[in-house]
Amino acid sequence: SIPLFSSGGNSGSISVAVQAIGYAVQMGAKLSNNSWGYQGASSLSLAAAIVGARNAGHIFVAAAGNDGVDNDTNSYFPTNYYGVIDNMVSVAAFDRNDKMATFSQYGNNRVTLGAPGVAIYSTFRN
Repeated sequence: SIPLFSSGGNSGSISVAVQAIGYAVQMGAKLSNNSWGYQGASSLSLAAAIVGARNAGHIFVAAAGNDGVDNDTNSYFPTNYYGVIDNMVSVAAFDRNDKMATFSQYGNNRVTLGAPGVAIYSTFRN
């Protein structure tokens, strides 16, 4: 079975994230979108999983975070592995006017790019 975070989507563990990365690589995924993260210390097991994914030709996309702070001076993972592990893409949130969302985290050295993340039209009905 596929390892998942809690059904509410608000908590999880690094060990489950490591399992999920391994599962994606095992199933042949070449890219993963990881819209999750945590403040705190780096995790050797998480870094190793992302490096293992890199070695399998996998690109690891991570959300920059939603606390509106500079990731160059704040610890936020996994996005802060950008610039350290070379298969990482760290994505900040922009609005439909190409302005950074007020909640989005940023960083000249720890964030790769911005993408639509707020007030974006979708194909969802109603």
